[in-house]
Amino acid sequence: MPPEPQKATVTDIAKLNEDHTLFTLTPEKPFTFKAGQFLMIQFTDAEGTLTRRSYSIASPPSQNTIELCIRIVPDGKAGKYLSNLKKGDVVQISGPFGHFTVPDGETADVILIGAGTGIAPMRGIYKDLLAKGHAGKVHLFFGFRYISDFLFKDEIEELTAKHPNFIFHPICSRDENWKGDRGHVQSILEKYVPQDGRPKRAFVCGMMKMCQECQTVLEKLGVPAENIKIEGWG
Repeated sequence: MPPEPQKATVTDIAKLNEDHTLFTLTPEKPFTFKAGQFLMIQFTDAEGTLTRRSYSIASPPSQNTIELCIRIVPDGKAGKYLSNLKKGDVVQISGPFGHFTVPDGETADVILIGAGTGIAPMRGIYKDLLAKGHAGKVHLFFGFRYISDFLFKDEIEELTAKHPNFIFHPICSRDENWKGDRGHVQSILEKYVPQDGRPKRAFVCGMMKMCQECQTVLEKLGVPAENIKIEGWG
């Protein structure tokens, strides 16, 4: 049986940049999930049609609240609905859904690859792994177009400084003022994924073409296909 919808209160709305917003929800009842899963928000649009949209959970299960990092498309049904939400509003959520999760007790090095809003489930996963004291290394690759799209920059840099096993590789594709690696995230995997014989498990989230190209490179670098999970769209 699919999970029954339940109510959640919008307790915070933080604008991350021009396009992306971080919504914090407090569920009415306990909402148990694993890092990397997603939920669905359902609402009635202006035409009276019941509409559902899925969003990755961008926070770890240890929090009492749920955070969703969403790119708002103003002309879309969901964009119009989300743009009008205010603190204190109540939304209908259901879930959790999905198998984009790290196995319990995992000790292998974990490679997280996200582009654009693909950073959302990665944030839930890396915060969960680091909070639990993951024994292996956690490599985070984050691809974005412009410096303004570098979401959660301060938070990631703070965690990198705090956890020696958390290794971060940002890459920017379009901004001429960016001083780091340039291009698409799949283009730097060979440069940074260690070929040290340690077992590895990888998670890739973003446009499907990017995900497929990353999988090809990862397999070439020795990550078994069964240890690669993809969550793609487009």
